[in-house]
Amino acid sequence: RELAITAEAPEDVERWSAFHAAIEKLPADEREVFSLTFYHGWGQKEIAELIHVDERTVRRRWRRACEQLDQMLGGHLPPVPEKM
Repeated sequence: RELAITAEAPEDVERWSAFHAAIEKLPADEREVFSLTFYHGWGQKEIAELIHVDERTVRRRWRRACEQLDQMLGGHLPPVPEKM
């Protein structure tokens, strides 16, 4: 269930580029959870089992990743398709 994203306008392409670059700057733990969730569609339980942590830890890492991305991008996240 990988996410296919298309950009309509040049500014969308720029925002997506900045978004992907920002993900690479996340701390490893947050980046791993974010990538498995966002890019691969994994659920919290699946991730918790894979990396041998509690689901609460997965939720906390996801929340921190989202907060950091929002801060790094100044609240200018790219448009996300309706079907995720």
